[in-house]
Amino acid sequence: VTVRLMSDALRNHGPRELTRVWQRPRGRVRPVAALRGFGDGLGAAAVVPVGDGRVLLAASGDDEENDVVRLWDPVTGEQTGGPLRENSKAGGLVVAMVALPVADGHTLLATAHHDEDDDGHVVYLWDTVTGEQVGGPLPGPEDASNLVAVAAPDGRHLLAVTPYDEDEVWLWDAATAQRAVGPLRAPEDADGPGAMTTVALADGRTLLATAHGHTEGAMLCLWDPATGEPVRTLLCRHEDGGRPSALATVPLPDGGGLLAVSFN
Repeated sequence: VTVRLMSDALRNHGPRELTRVWQRPRGRVRPVAALRGFGDGLGAAAVVPVGDGRVLLAASGDDEENDVVRLWDPVTGEQTGGPLRENSKAGGLVVAMVALPVADGHTLLATAHHDEDDDGHVVYLWDTVTGEQVGGPLPGPEDASNLVAVAAPDGRHLLAVTPYDEDEVWLWDAATAQRAVGPLRAPEDADGPGAMTTVALADGRTLLATAHGHTEGAMLCLWDPATGEPVRTLLCRHEDGGRPSALATVPLPDGGGLLAVSFN
């Protein structure tokens, strides 16, 4: 089953009318299951591999519990885990989440929260089998564009975060919840990162890509996640105002890929 989220809730955390999971067999799209209990719609979501080819859908968005994450079976539409709640207290908002593979095929879930009580932005790590919190709080991002899972050359999966109100990127070890690499700083003539994504190379390496505002357009920086060293810097020139707000890798049929950047 291919999970297709009919929403742009991963970019913004306003109300979204997402209640269905869709399948894309041979280019067609058809509804598979309806997910219940979302109130005003989806807030944030992530696909979580759980072994044997199965995935779960982690999602938040209940109108009265925007701080809660639940796990759903996208085939049956039934809830299979959760609720996962920041510090076991009510209040706040889940702004982003991402799955992080660890040893033995296990997967952790990183959730980023905005705490309405103290205006904090934090990340927590969860065991998707037991529902227990296993890491955090770590400094959290303002939105989903600044939270990315990055595969390291040694098999680890790192969590790249641009903390709220900071212009630097830090990478954390998902297994130990310890800071691994950073800070990653763009050139002085570029703004702080507005978005991040990963780029898979033909030689098997994975790079971290960050998009930054620049007087001539947008600056894209490619980083080695193992060392934090810059690999390449690209300047995407454009005359329109705006700041990079989203970054994505677009695979090509020949095995190559493009970096797509959008502005707000």
